Amino acid sequence: PSAAAAAELVLVPMVTRPKGMAGGARVSLSPSVPAMTRRPQRVSSSRCSRCLATARGNEGESWEDYLTKEERPDGSKHFRFVGGLKSGRQAKSRRRVHFVGIGGSGLSNLAKLAMARGWLVTGSDISESDKLESLREGGALVDVGHREDNVLEKEGADCLPDAIVVSSAVSADNVEVRCALRYNIPLYKRGAWLGRVTSGHDLVSVAGTHGKTTTTAMVAEVLGSLCPEAEGGVTAIVGGDVASWEDGGAVVGEGQTFVLEADEYDRTFLGLRSRHAIVTNVELDHLDVYESEEEILQAFEEFLENVSQSGAVVMCGDDLGCRALLERREIGPEGGEEGAGPSVQTYGYGGGNDWRATDVRVEGGGVTSFKVERRGGGILQQGR
Repeated sequence: PSAAAAAELVLVPMVTRPKGMAGGARVSLSPSVPAMTRRPQRVSSSRCSRCLATARGNEGESWEDYLTKEERPDGSKHFRFVGGLKSGRQAKSRRRVHFVGIGGSGLSNLAKLAMARGWLVTGSDISESDKLESLREGGALVDVGHREDNVLEKEGADCLPDAIVVSSAVSADNVEVRCALRYNIPLYKRGAWLGRVTSGHDLVSVAGTHGKTTTTAMVAEVLGSLCPEAEGGVTAIVGGDVASWEDGGAVVGEGQTFVLEADEYDRTFLGLRSRHAIVTNVELDHLDVYESEEEILQAFEEFLENVSQSGAVVMCGDDLGCRALLERREIGPEGGEEGAGPSVQTYGYGGGNDWRATDVRVEGGGVTSFKVERRGGGILQQGR
């Protein structure tokens, strides 16, 4: 390129890929050079034909995919590379995801899932905790405090993240969020990331104001016992820790079934596309998000609209909020094969439910025993 073009384009020698790697050579990121006094001119493909050919060597990418325009303190502008080998977004053997607020129950279990699936996991939180130490023991690179350096290349992480996942508790002006915007790193709120990691699975979402974690764990245990090992087992994520699970709040299988605690806070569960859904109860909660019962009912209604037409919805028929939701949607036990939506079943103690627990007894050691009755079908089984 000409001297004028070099005034606004920061380049380093091109780096060729190792033998056998698909595509052409890559251009690497260079530290900024001092501002030049001559007014910069726009970079054109004719002036940088060699670099343009390099960029075009990557299938589906163009020259513009590699550049971001920045303004210098003196008001002049220059272009900086944000793609290529240095960014680590292409042609690398391991993907990287960075979690901002990784110590919270919502993101720590997602970090464990990412590590189990082979991602390089980095993250940060405002204070030290047992969860951070547990993540480090599992191979994550975790820092205390929020800084731009946490996101950029460092020892053990020689590439920029492919994605940054942000906790609902993190503000938009967080320094690591701003860093992601500067380097064009895709940003995900927790709900959007959940939608991505559950895509392609038979998702069983467990929602409700109370009882989500317990119910999710119980459903995962039951389905796990029914899923043959040949099918790979069940994957499950809860918003807490389960004593019998080795990774605390996550179980990672290779099968298609994914059981997830679907959190209504910050409307996180609206990013999910569920095959089946369970709703334990609906009450006004999270007053920083929902101002009225009407708002929270609307959110749960939208959540149920995203359940597969061929799936099922299971709701607590004893709960007034669930009953209100059923009446709003005018849904019943009919299946979705005729286009009527997912089939709906209710459970509880009351006589109007499809499934009832009867003869409930609390035995020694806190064990509860009961009989299961199906409407019109008599007693099916005695459970504990």
